[in-house]
Amino acid sequence: MEHVLPCHIGTDDSAGEPCAICFETRPSMTLPCACKAAYCASCWNQAMASSVKRRGQAQCPSCRMAFLIDLDPDSGRILFSKQDGGTHQNQWQPRLSKKTKLVQIRLLKRYGSVAKHQIAAANVDTASPCIEVADTMDELTLQMLKPMCVCGGFLEHVTYKKRFFRLNEEFGVDWNHRTCYVISCNLCDTVVPQRSSLWTCEDGCRSVLHPTSYDICESCFSKHAGAASQGSGSYARCTAFSKPIFLFKCPW
Repeated sequence: MEHVLPCHIGTDDSAGEPCAICFETRPSMTLPCACKAAYCASCWNQAMASSVKRRGQAQCPSCRMAFLIDLDPDSGRILFSKQDGGTHQNQWQPRLSKKTKLVQIRLLKRYGSVAKHQIAAANVDTASPCIEVADTMDELTLQMLKPMCVCGGFLEHVTYKKRFFRLNEEFGVDWNHRTCYVISCNLCDTVVPQRSSLWTCEDGCRSVLHPTSYDICESCFSKHAGAASQGSGSYARCTAFSKPIFLFKCPW
């Protein structure tokens, strides 16, 4: 079985000074700038995500130096380097997005392979059109089978409506009064049907790899994982339209 690592940020393994954000004594980030402040990987990652979302670029919380962000798809290591004055987010963001897609697809394939073996071991009838994994496996096995997000967190299966209201909470905007909105899949870049369910990162927008949102449609999950979704999931395919063109009214 292919070994796939989720993405991570490099740290100094030795516990040093308390983090300047959470004040916990954890392994400190190897900073890409000359700042002497200590940041744990979790806080640094969230700070970079917040910076990208608010300012359009990743900046150090202390000196405000701007960074380019890249990814080593083999090791899953997130790489930071000094950004030149003429380099804009639009130049590194598409490259980063392409690499994260490749890693996420590999993670889904690995998840599907593990799930298939576990289901077979539990003597589940795989010919059934809807496999209720929760009815055949214990809680520990379910946790082991939880699909992993590219950021190192886990993917959660939710209804479209639940995801819609979670976006409201994440962005602090009253989405209920918006006349139009879309949720698109980060793997195929198409609009997720309103009546379907989808997969989203449990960690929300706390990773520089997905500073605004991270969602995977049922079609892509089934295509790459080759496994049925947990719960009542709808298997409606995404519409083949890009999100800037087609918008839908809120059905609630």
